[in-house]
Amino acid sequence: MDRKEPMQTQNNTMHLYMILGVLAAGIASAAAAQAKWAERFAFQPPPCGTSGVCHGTAVTLPSFDVHLKAPGRRIVRISLFFKPGAFPENLALRAACGEAQAIPDVRILTRHPGKPACVRRALITFPFDFKEAGAHRFSLSLVDDPPPDVPTISLDERGEAHVALGPWTLTLATDRVVLKSDSTAWEGKILAPPRTNPEPPIIERIEHGRYFVWVRLLEPDATWPRIIEVRMDASGAVAVQAHLQCMESGDGITPDLGWIVRGPVVPPDRAHTFGEGQPIALGSPDGAWMLSFPDAASYRRGRVEADAGAVRYLRCTSEERVPMQESAWRRAAFTIAPASVKFNALLEPMEDIRIAASAPGLAPWPLLDSLRDYTRWAITACMCLGDDFGNVTAFNKDRPAPVFGMNRLNHAPAIFHEAEKAGDKALRDTAVLWCSNMYDLSLWWGDTDTFGGTRYNNANAMGIKDHLDDARFMWRSNTAVHFCTKGINAFFHAYEETGDPRFTAALRAQTAYAKKFIHADQGECRNIGDVADFMDLYHCTGEEAYREEALRLFRELRTKLGGDSLFSQGGQPIVSDGPFIDDDQHGYEAPFAKPYIIGYALAGLPDLLREYPDEPRLRDVVRAVADFLAQSQDPTGGWRYPHPRSSRVLLDQAMEHAAQLSRAARVLEDRGEPIGNLMDAIERTLQARVNGYARTGTILSGLQGWEFNPGQLKEGQTLYDLYKKPADRDLARDYSEGAVSMGGSAPEGLVYFMETIDFYLARRPADRLFWNNAPLGAVLDRIEAHPPEGWPPAPPADPPAAFGVRMDLPAFRDAQLERLSFPLAWKNAGLPFALWRERAREVYQSHLGPRPPLAPFAINILAREDRGAYEARKIAMNLSADTRVIGYLLVPKGKGPFPAILGLHDHGAHFSIGKEKVIRPFDVSEERLNDAIEWVKTCYGGRFFGDELARRGYVVFATDMLFWGDRGRREGVKYEAQERLAANMFHLGVSWAGRIVWDDLRCAEFLQSLPEVDPERIGCAGLSVGSHRTWSLNALTDIVKAGAAICWMCDTKTLMQDGNNQTTGQSAFSMILPGLRNSLDYPDVASIACPKPMLFYNGEKDGLFPVSGVEACYEKLREVWRAQGAEDKLETRLWPVPHEFNTDMQEAAFAWLDRWLAP
Repeated sequence: MDRKEPMQTQNNTMHLYMILGVLAAGIASAAAAQAKWAERFAFQPPPCGTSGVCHGTAVTLPSFDVHLKAPGRRIVRISLFFKPGAFPENLALRAACGEAQAIPDVRILTRHPGKPACVRRALITFPFDFKEAGAHRFSLSLVDDPPPDVPTISLDERGEAHVALGPWTLTLATDRVVLKSDSTAWEGKILAPPRTNPEPPIIERIEHGRYFVWVRLLEPDATWPRIIEVRMDASGAVAVQAHLQCMESGDGITPDLGWIVRGPVVPPDRAHTFGEGQPIALGSPDGAWMLSFPDAASYRRGRVEADAGAVRYLRCTSEERVPMQESAWRRAAFTIAPASVKFNALLEPMEDIRIAASAPGLAPWPLLDSLRDYTRWAITACMCLGDDFGNVTAFNKDRPAPVFGMNRLNHAPAIFHEAEKAGDKALRDTAVLWCSNMYDLSLWWGDTDTFGGTRYNNANAMGIKDHLDDARFMWRSNTAVHFCTKGINAFFHAYEETGDPRFTAALRAQTAYAKKFIHADQGECRNIGDVADFMDLYHCTGEEAYREEALRLFRELRTKLGGDSLFSQGGQPIVSDGPFIDDDQHGYEAPFAKPYIIGYALAGLPDLLREYPDEPRLRDVVRAVADFLAQSQDPTGGWRYPHPRSSRVLLDQAMEHAAQLSRAARVLEDRGEPIGNLMDAIERTLQARVNGYARTGTILSGLQGWEFNPGQLKEGQTLYDLYKKPADRDLARDYSEGAVSMGGSAPEGLVYFMETIDFYLARRPADRLFWNNAPLGAVLDRIEAHPPEGWPPAPPADPPAAFGVRMDLPAFRDAQLERLSFPLAWKNAGLPFALWRERAREVYQSHLGPRPPLAPFAINILAREDRGAYEARKIAMNLSADTRVIGYLLVPKGKGPFPAILGLHDHGAHFSIGKEKVIRPFDVSEERLNDAIEWVKTCYGGRFFGDELARRGYVVFATDMLFWGDRGRREGVKYEAQERLAANMFHLGVSWAGRIVWDDLRCAEFLQSLPEVDPERIGCAGLSVGSHRTWSLNALTDIVKAGAAICWMCDTKTLMQDGNNQTTGQSAFSMILPGLRNSLDYPDVASIACPKPMLFYNGEKDGLFPVSGVEACYEKLREVWRAQGAEDKLETRLWPVPHEFNTDMQEAAFAWLDRWLAP
C-alpha cells in the first residue's frame, strides 16, 4: 500500500499534466482561431498598383450641389471620384460655395494606379453655414496646406477607447457606448449573447479627422463574435451599430438583439413595433436631440419600449424567429443627433447632396425618357424589406419584391455605374444595401477552406429540405458555391461609395476564394463571367493580379472550346443534331450551346481582348459567341430558355444579352469588324422593351409556349411526347397563341437597359426603336393597351414651318436664346472668384484658337516727327512669325518710364485706315491724312485721342487690325470681303476675331518691352470694336492693368434681335468666337477683367446697342466688381450721345485713366 501511494500520486500528476496540456492546446487553438477571425475582418484598404505613370490630361475637380429646405449649419459629407492626375495625394482640398470656403477632412479611399500617387476616390467632410435654403453649388480646388491637427483616440488599461469630437467625449467599451458633454450624457448598452472570450477587444480607427470619426471594436468569440462601431461628426450626430455573428453550426434564429439607451430622452408611452414599417424617433425634453433607429422600420421586426427610465430597443427578439444561419451576421443600430439631422438605413445623414448627371439626355424622345425613369425606379423596387432587407430579388409592378430570387451580385456593378451617371442616390443606396445584405447573409464566413465564397442563393432549390415550408425567408446554403460567387467588384464600388470596412473584407475574401475555387474548366464554364469582375478591378486599381486571374479563366475555357469556338455549360463537347430540349435536366444529358450560359463569355472577354489582342482564340470566342447570340435570338427580341428552340421566351432578361452584345460589338467595331448583325439583335431587344412599355406602361416580361394553354396537352402529356427534334416545334404559334406575361423582371432585365440604349443610340437613330416586326407585333396586339401617361403623343398642333430662316436669323432663334444659360458666368459657376477667373480665362482663351507663332519684334523706325511734348515714331515690327506690320508709337519727352496706352481703333465699316483713327498719321499721302482727319471729326470730336493721351504723358501705340489700313486688301477696300476672309480663316483652323485678340495681346507685350514704359502702368482704350478689343484684352491678360471701353457692351439676347447690326453678318465676324456663347456671354468675358479698373461708356442714342441690354450688362458687371470689394474700380455710364467718343467723354475717360495709371 505504501508503495502504491507514490505511484498513485505520480499517475494523478501525469493526468493533471495531460489535462493541463489539453487545456493549453485548446486555449492556444482558440486564441489562434480568434486571431484569425480578427485578421479576416480587420480593415485593410484595397490594393493599388504603383508601377507605371498615372496619366491624366484633365485637371478639372468635381463639383456638387447641396439642396436644403432650410438654412443653418450642416455637415457636408460626400464620396467623390477624381480623374487621374487631378488630385495628387500630397495636396489638400478647398471647398467653396461662392466666396465662402472650407478646408474639408479628406479620407482617401482609393488611388489611381501608377505614379505620382493620385486620389481616385475620397470622402470629404466639412461643416458649412448655409445662409439660405435652396441649391448651393460647391467647387473644389487644390491647396498645399499642412495636415490638420485631429482629435486623439486613446485606449485605457481596460481596453476602452476614448475620443472627443464636437460636443461629445466618446467612450467605447466591449458592451457599451458612452457619450458625455458639458451638460448631458448618453449610454448605450448592448443586448446580445454574452462573450466568452475574456481578452479585451481590438480597436480600429477607420476614419479620424477634425469633423468625422469612425471607430470599431472587434470582439472575437468562439460562438458570438461581434463588432461595435461608432460614427460621429462634429455636429454631434452619432451612429452606433452592433454587428453580431453566429458561429454555431447549422441554421438557427437570431437571439434577442438590441440596445438599452439611457439619456435625456422622453421614452415612448407604450411599446412601438416596427412590423408595419413605421419608424419612431424620440426627442430630448428640450427638443434639441433625437434618438432614432434608422434601419429598424426596413427590417419590420422588433420594438422600442420604456425600461426603468431608459429606452429598450430590440432590433428583433428570439420569439420573432428571425433566421440566422451559421457564420451570418445580424445588426442593430441607433443614432443620437441634433433634431434637424435625419439618417437613412445606411446610417448616413440624409442631406440632399447631388453630383451632376453625365448620362446622355433622352428628352427628345419622351417615351424613352419615361422608360429610363421607370427602369431606374423598378431597380429600386427590386429590393426586399423584412428579414432579408437589402436583398435584390425581382421587380413586380403590383407587389413588393419577392422573397425568392437568384441573388447573384454580378448585376450590382451596373447599378453603381448607372447611379453615378444619373446622379441617382436611390440607385446608389440600392446597390450599397444589396452589397451589405450579401455581406451579412450570403457570403460564407465559416472557418473552412471555402471561406469568403458566396452561398447558394436558395437552399430549397439546392435540394436542402429543412425549410421547404418557409415562404418568408430565402434560406441560403451553409457552404460556398463557386458559380454563385460573382460580382466581386461590387464590393469595391460599395466601399468607394461609403468607406465601410466590411466591403474591403468581403473583397479580400471573395478574391482569395475565386483564385482557389473559381475555374472555367471544371464543370461550370459560366464562371468565365467572372472575367468581368477581375477586369473591372484591374482597371480601377491597376493590380496586375486581377488581370492575370481574368486571363487564367479564359485560358481554362479555351481547353473546352469546340471547333466553332463555342462551349457547353459543363464544358462537354456540344452534341450535334441534339434532341428537343425544354428544361435544364434534358440539356445536361445532351450538352448544347445555351444562350443563358454562353452569354457570360461576353460579360468580360471583350474587355480582356483589348488588353490581349493577340491571345490565341480570344477574338474568335468573342466573335463566335456574339454571332451565336444574334443568330439564336427569337424574333420578338428575347431569347428562349434553355434552348434556342424551347417553348419559353425570356423578354425581360434579354436585356442582359443585349448588353453583352453591346460590349462585344464595341470591341469588334474598334477592330474594324462588321457589327450589323449584332446591332440588329440589340435593336430587336430594345424594340420589345420600348414598344412593350408604350403598349402597357410596364415591362414586357415573357412569352409562354402555346401548348401550355388550357386543353392543349392531354393529362400526363409533356412536350417531349410531341417533339423529338428542335425543328419539330412550330414557334410561330407562340406569337399568336402563347400566354404573354408583363409587369415583372429579374434584376438583370433592368440594370443593363441604360448601358444598352446608350450604346445603341450612339450608332443608330432612336426612331427605329418604335418599329415592330411581325412576331413582336402579333404579341403586342394581343395585350390590352394601358400606355404610360402622355403616350402616344398628340400630333403637333402647329403645321410644319413655312420657312427656316427669317431676317437672316434661324427660325429656332428664340428657342436657342432660351437655351443659352452661360454656365460659366461668375454667378452661375459657383466658384470662388480667383478659381472662376482662372477657369473662365482658360475657356475664353481656348475659343480664340491657336496663338500665332512668336517672333522677335525686330523694330525698325521708319520715320519720326516732333510733336512738342512728345515724339511720334512710325515703326515696322513683327506681330508674329507670319506678320510684320506698321504702327505709330508716341513717346513723351522727359524722364520715363511713363504709363502707356494701347490705342485700339474702331471698325466703322471704314477699312482704308485703322491706326490712323487713333494717332494722327504722318509720312503718308495727303489722301490718307485727310481720310483720318475727317473720320476723327465724325467719331472722336475732331481729336486724335492717342495724341491727346501722349500730351498727357502716356506712351501710346496703335497698329492696324487685319483688314484695315496697311493690313487691308491688296485688291482694294470691299465691305463684302469680310465674310470671305472670316470663312477662309475658319478653313485654316483659326478665326478672324481670335487673331485680332491675339494681335492685341502681342501689342501689349510690345509696350511692356519698351524701356520708356512702366510695365505696371499699361492700359488700353478704344471706341466701338476698339471697346470690344479693350475688355477682351483685359480678360485675356493682366499685362494691361486698366481699360476704357467706349460704346460696345450688350448681351447676346438683346443683340440677336431682328435688324441689329450683329445679325447682319459681315462686320460681326470680326467679333465672333464660335461656341463661346455656350459658356460665357459678352459681359461675362468682360468680368474676367475684375478686379482691375475698367470704364464702360455707352450712348443712349446708339442704335447699335439698345439701352435695355446695356443696362443689364452694367448691372451684371457691377455685381461682379461689388462682390470682390472693387466697386470703386468700375465706372459705368450712359451718355446722351450716339455711337461716338466725343471730347467730353474723352476728358472724363482720360481723367479716370489718370486716376489709375498716372496718379
